[in-house]
Amino acid sequence: MWALTSAGNTNVTKEIEALMKLADESINDANVDTYLLSLFSASLYNLNRTEEAERFANEVTRFQREEGNVTNSKTSITSSEGFNLQLETTAIATIAWLNN
Repeated sequence: MWALTSAGNTNVTKEIEALMKLADESINDANVDTYLLSLFSASLYNLNRTEEAERFANEVTRFQREEGNVTNSKTSITSSEGFNLQLETTAIATIAWLNN
């Protein structure tokens, strides 16, 4: 979604609504995936849905450690683990936060 919205594709309403439901459920179930929320937040910023984007970007900040890295990611598009997953997640969170 982030790649599509970064390229200017705005015809993604159904997809955004499905991801919104998934993101909300992950927060409500205390099963937050910071990788997913960061990408989704960045996508919402691309669509100028700032209020919604900020809500998810702010949720990710709860998992930023004192050292700066973001934890609590479940998976990535490259199936990274450990340090590499934290690095990817922190980079994507930063992309979202730069819009804030």
